[in-house]
Amino acid sequence: MQCEAHPVHDDQGQLQQIVVTFFDITERQRAVDSLKKSEALLNEMGRMARIGGWQLDLATGKQVWTEAVYLVHELDTTFEPNLDNAIGFYPPSAAPIVMQAVERAVNLGEPFDLEVEFVTAKGNRRWIHTIGRAVREHERIVALTGVFQDITARKVAEDELASYRDRLEVLVETRTQALNEQLARVREQEHLLIHQARLAAMGEMLGNIAHQWRQPLSALALVLGNLQDAERHQELTPQYLARKIADAHRLIDKMSTTISDFRDFFRPDKPPETFDLSQAVGAALTLMEASLKTHGIAVVTDFCEEARTRGRLNEYSQVILNLLSNAKDAILAHHPDGGQILVRVDRADDRARVRISDNGGGIAEAARERLFEPYFSTKPDGTGIGLYMSRMIIEKGMGGRLCACNRETGAEFTIATPLAPPEQ
Repeated sequence: MQCEAHPVHDDQGQLQQIVVTFFDITERQRAVDSLKKSEALLNEMGRMARIGGWQLDLATGKQVWTEAVYLVHELDTTFEPNLDNAIGFYPPSAAPIVMQAVERAVNLGEPFDLEVEFVTAKGNRRWIHTIGRAVREHERIVALTGVFQDITARKVAEDELASYRDRLEVLVETRTQALNEQLARVREQEHLLIHQARLAAMGEMLGNIAHQWRQPLSALALVLGNLQDAERHQELTPQYLARKIADAHRLIDKMSTTISDFRDFFRPDKPPETFDLSQAVGAALTLMEASLKTHGIAVVTDFCEEARTRGRLNEYSQVILNLLSNAKDAILAHHPDGGQILVRVDRADDRARVRISDNGGGIAEAARERLFEPYFSTKPDGTGIGLYMSRMIIEKGMGGRLCACNRETGAEFTIATPLAPPEQ
């Protein structure tokens, strides 16, 4: 309750009575208490967040601060702030910036939002974030009001983050450089493997050419002997000479074709093309035909359906040639008198497939895991790069798959590459 007493006097000024009035102020007191609690809570939150409010009266130059602003300045509340002593807390690098922002707010009504360095009353350096705006009365700027927050912890965290980022960038750059150097070494190693694989394949091809040429060379020697005998017995007529010259040209053309096939196999600049698998298999079998025949190895082909893929035909034929050569070696190691190679061409889902199987006894279990590793070979004189490069051509160059397994009498190698889209 609130009690008020009012004296009542007569005309001569003598006290006649006292009027006492009682008011119920319960609701008002509750409102005051609630306001005090809210103010206390706001101050506590400001202290915790180190954020407070300020106001500058332009008429007097005096400032009003909340408790949190005093706390950030490391001052007690007896300090009486004004514009001049408030600006004094900023170092020379920041004071002109703050002063210019205040002047523009006072003269032009421009708000400001600054993050600057700050020195407390105890000499501790801080970073603060201050926001200000003009207060107008009747279109006239009479005050500035704003927010003042200690952001030192955030700035320290940002600096640490920037330092971590710089160190991370250096680390990434160092690791990237090391990775690039390692990648360059791997590429150099791959180029060396490719070169070695080509040399090994060329050696194999030269052996096949020697087999291919043996028969036409023998036939050519027979033609020359026939010409010599005809001349000795005076039977060398123009018609006979022309016939034998034609025979010789035919044999030479066959040998020239072998050289052309050899050259096409090792042309590195051939662009990718769409081709039928039987075409690649046929090119490899043509070069291997004489060698396989000499060793008594029969080749059975089973071209079930047309299967077209896209890639470099000569490289694909090289893979076929390598697998045929390995099959031949495996057969001769187990059956010196010869054996059989089965070559099948078909489709499997969206893949064009070639399967080459032999009766050479199969692949030893210990060797299967390392079969496609570089420099690993099951042959005493093997280079160990043929199957590795074959897999590189099929898997990296054509997006396919080269794998091996054992069947009843020998090994089977499967090449599966994406089917080429049908021609329009």
